[in-house]
Amino acid sequence: MIAAIGANNELGHGNDLIWRIPADMKRFREKTAGHPVIMGRKTYESIGRLLPNRTNIIISREVEPFLVSHPELAMALSESERVSGSQNEIPGPPFGGRNDIGSVVDSIEKAIDQAKSQSGSEEIFIIGGAQIYTLGLPLADKLYITKINSQNPIADAFFPDFSEFTKVVFKESHNDDGLEYEFLELER
Repeated sequence: MIAAIGANNELGHGNDLIWRIPADMKRFREKTAGHPVIMGRKTYESIGRLLPNRTNIIISREVEPFLVSHPELAMALSESERVSGSQNEIPGPPFGGRNDIGSVVDSIEKAIDQAKSQSGSEEIFIIGGAQIYTLGLPLADKLYITKINSQNPIADAFFPDFSEFTKVVFKESHNDDGLEYEFLELER
C-alpha cells in the first residue's frame, strides 16, 4: 500500500488529494512503476486516466455500469473478452494489449488475484481510496507512507488505523517551504 496522509490520517477531501507534494508524487511514481496498482472506482475517476507503466486494476461493485460510464475502458475490451467475463469481472490483461490497463473487478480479493499474475507482481500497490485501503490493509505486509505533519479539518477521507505496522524499515524527514513530512516504509 502507498499513501500520503496527514497527522490524523487524512487522505483527501471531495474525492481529491489534500496535499500535492512534488517529492511525494515523484516517490509514488518511482515506487509503483512497473508494478500492478489496485484502485477503487473513485480513485480512478479522480485521477481521470490510467497510470502509465503499471497494470491498473480497478475495483467497482458494479463492473458493467462502471464500464458503460467509462467508454475509454470499455472500448479497449474486445467483444470476445467481454463475452468471456462474468457479470462481476472483466478479465485481466491485456485490455487491448497495453501494459497500463489491467482489469475491472468487483472485490479486493479478485483484484489481488489479478495482480499476482502480472509482471512486477513481487510488489503490488494498493493506491486508494479510503474504502479500498480499509479492505486491503488486513492483506498488506508493507506500507509506504508519506506522513505529513499537518492537519486538515475539512478532510472527509481517512486512512485506516495501521498501528500494527510497528517495524520501521525506512524513515526520511523532509521540509518543503515549511511543510514537514516523512517518508516511511513500515512492516508488521
